[in-house]
Amino acid sequence: MNSIDNQLNPHPIFGEWKFLISIVLIATMMRVPLTVVGSLMGDIKSDLMISNTVAGLLTTIPLIIFGLVSPYVIRIVQVSSLRHTVFIAIIFIFLGLLIRVMGDIYMFIAGTILIAVGIAFTNVAMPSFVMLKFPFQIGIITGIYSTTMNLVSGLGSGFAVPIAHSSEYGYKFGLGVWAALAFIALVVWIRQLFLNPKTLARFVVNREGNKFTFKNIARSKLAWAITGLFGGQSIIFYSLVAWAPTMLVDKGISLHAAGYYFMALQLIIIPTTFVFPMLIARLENQKVIAYLIGSFFLVGFLLFFMTHPILLFIAMLLIGSGIGASFSSCMALFALKAETHSGSIGMSGFAQSVGYIFAAVGPILMGLLFDLFDSTNMNIIIFLIIGLFSFVSIIVATEKTTIEASLSHIK
Repeated sequence: MNSIDNQLNPHPIFGEWKFLISIVLIATMMRVPLTVVGSLMGDIKSDLMISNTVAGLLTTIPLIIFGLVSPYVIRIVQVSSLRHTVFIAIIFIFLGLLIRVMGDIYMFIAGTILIAVGIAFTNVAMPSFVMLKFPFQIGIITGIYSTTMNLVSGLGSGFAVPIAHSSEYGYKFGLGVWAALAFIALVVWIRQLFLNPKTLARFVVNREGNKFTFKNIARSKLAWAITGLFGGQSIIFYSLVAWAPTMLVDKGISLHAAGYYFMALQLIIIPTTFVFPMLIARLENQKVIAYLIGSFFLVGFLLFFMTHPILLFIAMLLIGSGIGASFSSCMALFALKAETHSGSIGMSGFAQSVGYIFAAVGPILMGLLFDLFDSTNMNIIIFLIIGLFSFVSIIVATEKTTIEASLSHIK
């Protein structure tokens, strides 16, 4: 390990409560600024006078931005530092939330791009930050911020319409209100900019980070395995966000009930995102996690072929468990499978870049299949294949190695 890592000492979690609060506040902004858009899309379309195609673009742009920006985060951290990178990310999110509700569709898109860039920075940087500050509690801290992210996202989506309708500004208030959280996070994170020199050294990425370029990481089997897991769950999640209610209606579930079924899928993600990082960090044989995730996806998608309401409800719970377990396990593996935080950032950037590009294609592909076959069964077959691919990926990802070891032949 390098000199930075040698400075890491075990800290009781609540002995570092200020850093923990910083992590939680950032986690509150890592999904909800984007997920609330779907809940308010009807009002947004009406006010901005946009077509369904443009509306769909509003939800696809962030995924494309994630894919394009993620590989460059390690370079940005090298030029500035981890703490400054996160600070800049919060500023982007804050400004994006304000700009998005200030004008026409072009302002909305500009704000969305700023938000997406900021979230891309935090997506890549947070596993490394957790590794730096809580090297002996990676599992539980990853669980805390993953759970916070999904909980706030779920609550935000659920209460978006009531919040919007509580103000004369409508959906603009429902979207803009989250700038208050971003501002609080900005104020809290300012503390990180005035750390003492001894603490500050731990936030500097050394030149060893030059090894972890996109091109070099692409030569690592471990990196591709984690990317396969991250990409698989991303395709499944974002495709289901777009198509799950439609697929359930095709199976005979009423549109009203389909909404509750999909809500159950999203709710079950919350406890699994908390539990699985702790499990994967503590288990000597991490392949147990692989078999659990594989079982969730395999049984869940097989049940999706059925038409019985109870079996379809169970399918939603199992698939949601697989998504939550996969996502949070990836977040933990970004830290657990790295010896240095340069390696963690590089691997995280690579996996999220490739994964989110695939996620952007997923909903379009599923829509095309639905049009071609006029049935959800082909979609389910593709989901099943992706689930099996995710299982194989995590089997490889849980081998006893690190990103540094897999790139040891590169000078």
